[in-house]
Amino acid sequence: MKQGIYSPDLLPEEHIYGFLARTMFLNAAQEKYKAQAALCADNRALLASPIYQTFMPALVTGLSEQFGLSTETLYRKHSMLGFYRHAMDCGQLHQIMRNKVRKDIYPIGAMALKTTKWRYCPVCIEADQNIHGTDYWHVEHQLPTSLTCHLHGHVLLLPMSDNQAHGSNDLRKTPRPSHCASVTALKQPQEFELNGAQVWLQQAGLELFNDTSKFVDSKYKYALTYEVPFRFTCLYKITSTNNIFVCDEVQGQFLEWLLEHQLDMFFSKPLGISELKTLRIDRLKYSPLSSPILYHLLWLRFLGAKNVGDAYRDVSSVYIAG
Repeated sequence: MKQGIYSPDLLPEEHIYGFLARTMFLNAAQEKYKAQAALCADNRALLASPIYQTFMPALVTGLSEQFGLSTETLYRKHSMLGFYRHAMDCGQLHQIMRNKVRKDIYPIGAMALKTTKWRYCPVCIEADQNIHGTDYWHVEHQLPTSLTCHLHGHVLLLPMSDNQAHGSNDLRKTPRPSHCASVTALKQPQEFELNGAQVWLQQAGLELFNDTSKFVDSKYKYALTYEVPFRFTCLYKITSTNNIFVCDEVQGQFLEWLLEHQLDMFFSKPLGISELKTLRIDRLKYSPLSSPILYHLLWLRFLGAKNVGDAYRDVSSVYIAG
């Protein structure tokens, strides 16, 4: 780290944006935005929506030197790239590892999902303070598949800063979860029992994040690109004359299934879920690389995949989710 900047420890699976926010807060005497510029040669908002921001290489290089961690480990376990890399272009991932990317990267369909604001578990705040002496932003809580904390089962909450009831997006304003206004207003953590489909999606997201296969070319790339079209073709006899009819019929069944199992909770606007064109099966069939990971996971579950790791060509006992 830069000389004269106090740097705390990087905590287990702490998002590096959150680490930067904590560092800035602890160096408030030096003016926190100047501290950020000293750490990563930039003064940028620390947003939840982009999975990669152009200041990350400088920050990752500093963290790698300070803590003896590889660049890959920092991107894999301390950023959203650990989740999104499975459906990203290999060339782009190579460029990230070589510090060649010159623009922010946003996940496909991000604005339709419930992950454009930072989220936290109120129980983790107390647990982290007891164990580490401070609370911090966990990468797992920011996964688009996460509705509840994977450790405590409590609903993940959106922070509020000042009068921003919609949730704060810039961690420079809320460097730690306990600094959020919603924490002090919360009297008791909200418990929520996930149904089978929600559990499947949440576990699938954690499976992707915790995967240890190749960072650039993971074993899940096929499952998150071409498995849905393959399963759909196996399940439905489609011809040139009935293609549109079959797709529309199955699309209706799929949307009913989403709402029945409360899977619209993964979206920022539940009532507009039927209007999302990228959620259509024909979009996943003909343009699979331009559809979000979550959409592929939802269709995999609907089309009978036991789990995302066993999705490959497992159609001998395939079934439509009910």
